[in-house]
Amino acid sequence: MKKYVLFLCLITGIFIALGSNIVLGAETTPTYELQVTFTSNPLIVSPGTNGYLEVNFKNIGSGTVTIYDIDVESWDSSVVQPKGNWNIEIGNLGNGGSISVLYEFYVPSTATPGYYQVVFDILYTGSNSKQT
Repeated sequence: MKKYVLFLCLITGIFIALGSNIVLGAETTPTYELQVTFTSNPLIVSPGTNGYLEVNFKNIGSGTVTIYDIDVESWDSSVVQPKGNWNIEIGNLGNGGSISVLYEFYVPSTATPGYYQVVFDILYTGSNSKQT
């Protein structure tokens, strides 16, 4: 009987030792960080032609990011005229994952040369971010 009790104590001791080693791999609270970059293609869009806004999303956090909503909030509609679908859903983006989304637009031949901005409102897990 004493050998059996001693055996249980040794096993318990091993689990305690293993438990202290496992602490390094303990679960942590995931972080939700989304890196967003923008590119215009072509960089300079001539009046009377189409262009593309490429929006690149990269999950740089430790948790899976769910991108709930991407709204194009403001732009000069007399110069930047959306073509195709600007209501795009992405969904989940795993740790280290990335995706690119293209927004096609047209610039009328009557547009005045200049710099124009498009503001995106991006709602995702853990944050709400406005990007220009």
